[in-house]
Amino acid sequence: MRTRIFHPMAKIAIFLALALVLATAAGCKETLSEDDLFATEQAHRLDDEPSVSALSPPCPAGVIPRGFGYSWQTYNHRLSFWQNYLEPPECREGAVEKATYHVGLIGGNWSTGKPARDAQTGDFRYQVAVDVPKTWFAYAHVTLDMHAPEHRAEQRALFTLSEPMLGAKHITAVLAGFEFRTDVPQKEGRRWYYDPALGYTFRGIGAGVEEVRREEGKLAMNVWSRFLPGKADRLTMNAAMDHATTQMTVHILVIASDEARFTQAEHAFEHVYAKPKFLREQNLPPIPEDKRRFEVDVAPDLPTYAIGMQSFDFSLFTDSQAKGDYMRALHAALETLSYDEGTGKMVVDADLYASNASRLTIRRLFAAADVGLLVAQWPGGTVWDERYYKEREVPAQAVELPLSPGEKPEVDEPATGETGSKEKSQDS
Repeated sequence: MRTRIFHPMAKIAIFLALALVLATAAGCKETLSEDDLFATEQAHRLDDEPSVSALSPPCPAGVIPRGFGYSWQTYNHRLSFWQNYLEPPECREGAVEKATYHVGLIGGNWSTGKPARDAQTGDFRYQVAVDVPKTWFAYAHVTLDMHAPEHRAEQRALFTLSEPMLGAKHITAVLAGFEFRTDVPQKEGRRWYYDPALGYTFRGIGAGVEEVRREEGKLAMNVWSRFLPGKADRLTMNAAMDHATTQMTVHILVIASDEARFTQAEHAFEHVYAKPKFLREQNLPPIPEDKRRFEVDVAPDLPTYAIGMQSFDFSLFTDSQAKGDYMRALHAALETLSYDEGTGKMVVDADLYASNASRLTIRRLFAAADVGLLVAQWPGGTVWDERYYKEREVPAQAVELPLSPGEKPEVDEPATGETGSKEKSQDS
C-alpha cells in the first residue's frame, strides 16, 4: 500500500486556512460589557392566551406622541438597542403634572467606546392635550419576542377598563413608543461565535396596534412588531441571524371619549434614495414631498385636533432578498400641515426617512414605508406641539418633557436635509 505524502506547500495552505478560521472566530467574538448593557425592567413574556393587564389610571389630559427617530453623529451602525417611548405621565387634579421620555440607542460595541464611541441623537415629537371635553387617556405596554425565521410577532392583548373609560362612547389606541433589544435569551441558546448583544445589520423594522375593540367589558387589540435582520460583512453575525431572537416592548396610549371624533387612515410609498458618493461626506436627501404628503377626510367644524401613529413599517434594501446594512438614521413622524374646517380636508405629512449614509457607503438604499394614523378631533380644548431633539453620548436616559406652551427642552438644531443625522464618516 502506498502512503500519500502531502506536499509541503499543501501543509502550509491547510495550516493557514485553519489559522484564518480560528482568528476569524476569535476576532468576531465581540462582547459588550455589563456597563454597556443598561438595566431595564424585565418585560413579561406573552403566552398564546394573554393574561389581562391593567391600564394606567385614566387622566382627562394627555401626551400624544406623533414621531420617533434616531441618528448617529459619525458612523452607521448595527442596531442593538433602541429605546424611544413615553412613560405613563403623572396626573394630578385633571392635569398632566410630569411626563418622562425614555431615550436610548446602542449600535454594537463600536458605539459604546470599545473600540470606538459615537454620539447619538434622540428624536421624539408629541402633542399635549388639555381641557378636551369628556376624554380620558391611559397607557400600557406589551412585550413581544420575535424569532427566526419570521422575525415578527403578533399578540392579542387584553386590558381591564374602569370608569370613566369603561362607559365611554368611543375608544381607540395609538403608539406611545417602543423599546427594541437584541440582548435577550435565544430560542436555541446563545451561540459561541456571536454575541447577540452586539446587534445586527437590518432590512426592516416596524410596530403597530390594530383592531382596537371592546370584548366583554375589557379592551382588546392586536399588537405586532417586526425586526428583520439583513446580512452584511460579518460572517458570524450573518450566521447568527438565522437563529436569532429579538424583543420589542410596544408602548400604547389608549384614548376614550364621549365627544371626540376619531378618523383612521393609512399611507404608503416606495423610494429609491440617491446613490451615495464614495469618500464624500453626505446626508441622504429627504423623501420628496409629493410622496410624503396626502389628504385625509376628517370631520368638519371640529377645530381642536391631534394626530397619532397606530403603526409604522420600514422595508429596506428591497432590491435584495436577504441583504441589509448598517444604518445611520431612521425616523417616522406625522405632521398636520393644514385643516379646512368647512370641508374637513386635512393635509398630512408622513416623514418616513432612513439612511445608511457614510463616507465609505456605496450601497444604494431601496426602501418602502407605510404608516397607520389616527386623527382625534374635539369641539373644544387645547392641543399644542412639542419636540425633543438632542445629541447625547450616554446609551440611555430619562428626560422630563415640557408640558406648557412656550416651555422648551434643550434642543439641538436638526441637520439640513433630514431630521436626524449630521454627516461625518463610516461604519462599525
